[in-house]
Amino acid sequence: MTQAGDNLLLVIQNNSHVHLITELTMEPTDWNYYQRMNDNAYLELLELVTPLIQKKDTQFQTAISPHEECNATLRFLATGRNYKDLKFF
Repeated sequence: MTQAGDNLLLVIQNNSHVHLITELTMEPTDWNYYQRMNDNAYLELLELVTPLIQKKDTQFQTAISPHEECNATLRFLATGRNYKDLKFF
């Protein structure tokens, strides 16, 4: 990959919603508002669905984690926004 491509990948990774989720876990009321469920319920749900949604990395790309996939799905369902909006998530 070129240096510009590497830099773009770094920007995308650094601006990922995962950093937001990490910050939200520090404040329970913000987490509840964002996810529309408390952290214990989320962790229980994640534990149940992880075996069903876990993907493997390929030679071409790193797989999305179960945490990221579950989080994006819940956000989609909670907000009622369309699927196109998730690309900005």
